[in-house]
Amino acid sequence: MWVRSAVNIMTERSGQPDPVENLQRTLAEHSQQIRSHESTLREVFDQQRQTSQQVEQLASLLQQACNQTTSAPEPSTLVGGAVTYPPPQQHQHFREVASPNPKRYSG
Repeated sequence: MWVRSAVNIMTERSGQPDPVENLQRTLAEHSQQIRSHESTLREVFDQQRQTSQQVEQLASLLQQACNQTTSAPEPSTLVGGAVTYPPPQQHQHFREVASPNPKRYSG
């Protein structure tokens, strides 16, 4: 009988750390790491967006420059005296990526 009451009034801490405090500390560290990663990802996203805008501007300028040089091509004179114009050049600025067809699951 006296053991039941002794268990209820024992408040002395043992030498082991409190698991709740360990869990709270671990959660706080993870939360800080997640905030840091989120901040880094936002910065990378902003840089990627800026780079994409610059690439679009450069592609537009390059297209304009190509159009100006091919809009008034200089004629070439053949030996027979006929005048020909060089064919317009096709410029591909980006490579198209094709993904393979997925395999069907037959299981």
